[in-house]
Amino acid sequence: MNPWRRQGIKWLIAGLMLAALAWWVHDSIGWITLLRPWLAFPPGELIVLVVLTALSYLTRAARLYDLYSPRLPAPFLLYLRINVLHTTVLNLLPMRTGEAAFPLMMKRYFSERYASSIANLLWLRVADFWILLWLGLLVFAVRGPVLLWVPVVLGLMLPLLLQPLRAKILSVTAGRENRLADLLRILVGGLPQRFNDYLRLLIWTVLTWSLKLAAFVSVAGYFVDAPMSTLVPGIIAAEISNALPIQGVAGFGNYEAAMVLGSSLSALPAEALLAAAVNLHLFILACTLVFGALALLIPVKRQGA
Repeated sequence: MNPWRRQGIKWLIAGLMLAALAWWVHDSIGWITLLRPWLAFPPGELIVLVVLTALSYLTRAARLYDLYSPRLPAPFLLYLRINVLHTTVLNLLPMRTGEAAFPLMMKRYFSERYASSIANLLWLRVADFWILLWLGLLVFAVRGPVLLWVPVVLGLMLPLLLQPLRAKILSVTAGRENRLADLLRILVGGLPQRFNDYLRLLIWTVLTWSLKLAAFVSVAGYFVDAPMSTLVPGIIAAEISNALPIQGVAGFGNYEAAMVLGSSLSALPAEALLAAAVNLHLFILACTLVFGALALLIPVKRQGA
């Protein structure tokens, strides 16, 4: 298929998902009714939640700095700019097209090979996905039966097997010159070389998602009276939906549908969950735009220039 036609179809689907969400809200709740609670949102509490979200951006940037700075030394502010702008583009564009911003910026500022930065990004996404699921399971384990702690413990241990796997693949492919061997070396090259480095990457990821979930659950909880254990699965489902190849514009449509479905086991009406999902998404989008604008003010230059 022609690339332009493929892109056109993607944007058409994204637009239809946005329109479907707009109709869903209008038909089941009404936009004025949905947005009115913001007028009574306590300003002090809102500031705290914005700060928590901002801290999650800082810990994510620290993860990037910790991963790259031994090999590509640069001021932390440069890594902060790259992280925030990458997240901004990712949150605004549909179909994961914003992921392309990361290798492009790494190429621009560090002359980093696209293959290398894509491999790094892949493993960062694996860490995000794994830790997000693990935190959700942890919430259930705290409030559920003791047996749930078994997968919680296993969930901590399994990611640590990636380092031995990396060493094994590098050993097997050493001295082999073919396309598969080259691809495998590039792929595992995206993982930190030392175990301690990878452990720190996981710790930064846990901190990032803990801050985000704390903020997001608090925002959603203001719009729907529900326990945390009810909202966490829906928010995790919504965040994971942003990794799907089919998304709405700025994630609108898929995010809300995933959150409603993820919390559907609760006795809460779908309209209440929809209101919480849309308002949470608006909070995330507002933070994205503000943080993205601030990141543009960070003075940086190309390293080695």
